[in-house]
This record gives sequence, structure tokens and C-alpha cells, in this order.
Amino acid sequence: MNKLIVESKNDKAFVEALVRHVNTNAKVDEILSNFEEIKDLEVGLSEMRLTQKMEDVLDEVRKKGVNKIGILIDLDNKTFQERLDLVNDCLKKSLKNKNFNENTEGVKSVNTFAQIKIDEVTNVEIACYFTNVDGQGELETVLKRIKNKDSVYADCLEKWRLCLEQNGKNISEKDFDKFWISNYIRFDTCSNKEKG
Repeated sequence: MNKLIVESKNDKAFVEALVRHVNTNAKVDEILSNFEEIKDLEVGLSEMRLTQKMEDVLDEVRKKGVNKIGILIDLDNKTFQERLDLVNDCLKKSLKNKNFNENTEGVKSVNTFAQIKIDEVTNVEIACYFTNVDGQGELETVLKRIKNKDSVYADCLEKWRLCLEQNGKNISEKDFDKFWISNYIRFDTCSNKEKG
């Protein structure tokens, strides 16, 4: 059994859709056996939330025989090392809080499983991936880059952003990308029936 920790409900919905698509189109037997195996941090990334979610999943390593844990979080404007440090800090705290073996080197690199000794008899493999485009961003940044339909409505948001700036207001790149994706989905890709 495998578990995947993702940053938000949107990330979970994206992974679920991706798994459905891959299973349908590539006839992959089983990526995740059910979507309860995808755990989201609910309201976004923080050290406290990631530590708590890791504690929950580490409990399942012993109780349910989880063999592998994947962690999928946004890189945002951090470096790969900063995100790796966050994952390892949360891992060590969660191991300590559960009275497990906290003397671990943790995950040494992205996209590679690390063997983590939980206690004298239990091991689990943990790997992480940081969603980004060219070393920056998040899932929305990736989705914006890979869009496959015209984005007339969403692209017009650039004028709105310029208007905000001319009036002394700013919107962060992160918030803008989220808004762009929302408009792209609703106005550029949905039928009139789907918009309702």
C-alpha cells in the first residue's frame, strides 16, 4: 500500500483526475488502489500541517502496512534545498512526536526514494517531488504552461492586472496564476451547461 501527501484539495483533485486518465488511457493496473490513499494538507502548506499529516501516515505504516510515502508539494519561490529541508524537518518532528526512530538522515534528494527506519522492525520508503516550472511556481504554474485550448478569457486578465498596478494595487504571481486557471477552466474550456 502506498500513500501520497499533497498540498491542497485542488492538488488532490488534480492527482485523482490524472490517475483516472492514466488508468483509462494507458491501462495501468494500479497507481493508487483508491483515492483515500491521497492525503491533502487541507488548507495549504505549513510546517505544522505537514508534520501532522506525516504523523497520521506514519501511524498507517505500522497499522496498515504502508510501504511507500510520496510527498507532492509546490516549490513556490523556495529553492529545492529549502523545500527538502522542510520535508526532513517535518519528518524528524513527526518521528519524534510518535516516539519512533528520529535518528534519520531523511530524504537526500528529490525524485528518489529514501529508506526510513521507523523502529527496530519497520521501514518505509519516502520520496518527494516539488511542483514547479523552471525552478519556480506551483501546480497552477504547470497547468498554465500546459494548457491545450485557446485562453482568450484568461489571458485578458493581464489587462486587469495592469489596471490594478496603475491604481496602486498588486496581486501576487501565485494568486494571479490561481485566478488565471479558474478563469481558463470556467470561461475558455467549459461549455455553457458546464458553467452552471
